Amino acid sequence: MARFDIHSCLDPLTARAIDAGEARALLLDARHLVETTTADDTALSDAAVLLHESLPVTQYAAEPWCLFAEIAYKLGYVGGDEYEPDALELSLSLLQRALTLSPTDVEARALRAEVLMLSRRYKEGAAALDGIDPNHWRAASALARLTEVTRNPITYRTALRSMVAHGPATRRPTLLNSAGSRLAEIGRFDEALAMLDECIQLSPGFPWAYHSKARILAMLGRRAEAIALVDLALSRGRFGAAEQLRSWLLAQPELPARAQVLEARCATCSALVAGGRCPCEGRETIPLTPNEVRMFRTKPCAACGYESLGFAKRCAACHQPI
Repeated sequence: MARFDIHSCLDPLTARAIDAGEARALLLDARHLVETTTADDTALSDAAVLLHESLPVTQYAAEPWCLFAEIAYKLGYVGGDEYEPDALELSLSLLQRALTLSPTDVEARALRAEVLMLSRRYKEGAAALDGIDPNHWRAASALARLTEVTRNPITYRTALRSMVAHGPATRRPTLLNSAGSRLAEIGRFDEALAMLDECIQLSPGFPWAYHSKARILAMLGRRAEAIALVDLALSRGRFGAAEQLRSWLLAQPELPARAQVLEARCATCSALVAGGRCPCEGRETIPLTPNEVRMFRTKPCAACGYESLGFAKRCAACHQPI
């Protein structure tokens, strides 16, 4: 199947003439598709087509270009925190168009900060956050991406919780999924699983929530439960990440080949740690009760030796690719 080309939707001159009422309805339908999906290329492509049809009326507002920008970078998703550079550049150019039309548009400014973070242009991203309400859900999301890199797990956790708390109701399932999967990477397993359970309750047909929960259970060595959940994810929509996870789980032995025991909690950031070392560099730990002690899969970083959790693509301590 040929890949969808969003560029074909960006020219208002190729859309038929419509009235303002129809244009607004098309815009709202496109927004709903964007807000309720994470990485479903079909839904994102459909949203781009709807936006294109609305452009004869909406082209002079920031809103459609912001939505196009979000669609552009999501269509460029590769895996983990990786996006195609061309998709990120297109997204930034569309946001510049939105900000030219409406320089004070908070949604466009906050989204620009987040895309700059995704592009690893962290200084520019941090500068773009200046003057934006830190409680704005997308500003919180951008801040989380920054503090993940600067290794400040306390601010990282606070930003993720703020992102969920202040996000639009239509985005809540996708925000819960994002925050839950990312909190697991700093050892906040109970909080992460609670968020994913709420996500599944709110949106039982959302496959990524099952996949994210399966990843966490795999980190904890709960292989059989993880396989059952990833099968549920695949029953709600086949996608490469879930298929790869299932193949990986089936290839693993019943007990982790490489494992450590979670036996303490960092006194600085509260993350669960093993071996007395936490990525936040906190030195004091609080022993866990026997009921809290857990086994989890790890893999070592070639650069510094730190054992990162499960499916981490970058070292939690030095941030080098694993």
